[in-house]
Amino acid sequence: MAFEQRIEVAQAFEQDVESFCKNKFVSVAKNGTEHTHPEFVDKIRRNTDRGSKLVRFAPDGVALTVRGVVHWEAKASEYLEKDAYETYMAYFGMGARVMLFVRRRNPLAVYWQYVERVGFIPSVDVVAPYAPHKRHPIDAEDWICPRNGHGFAGAGSGTPYKQIDFESMKLIPDFYAAVAA
Repeated sequence: MAFEQRIEVAQAFEQDVESFCKNKFVSVAKNGTEHTHPEFVDKIRRNTDRGSKLVRFAPDGVALTVRGVVHWEAKASEYLEKDAYETYMAYFGMGARVMLFVRRRNPLAVYWQYVERVGFIPSVDVVAPYAPHKRHPIDAEDWICPRNGHGFAGAGSGTPYKQIDFESMKLIPDFYAAVAA
């Protein structure tokens, strides 16, 4: 799928998650500099310092629940980038709750889980179907690393990622009915 199409799908899913949260929680608000100042985020896109990553990968929104505030993130992909995951875990490390909503394409379904409970498929299993010369390298922390230090490999972004294990996720069977409500 072309980058622009993936962005459109991701933005539409983010809106769906916001609607779902509005129907399920006391109050909901969008979050993040990417929504309020996208030109600023463009300027720090290549920065690798922790402060820049906290801005770039801030969760998409916050919700007030009967148990307090929870941050939420919408992902229209079965993969999770390392920088995003580490940012969500930093929030968790400070005592915040972060819910990850994931849209699976085939079959179309939506799942959720608290970020600290999200599991991943072993990366060796993810790359195994590819011919050895086409497999992306895997780092010591089991992240698939397309760049391998020498530029981009293939047509992807090149950022380290893992594939989500949906056995660790909770299916939301009424997601789209709740969005439409």
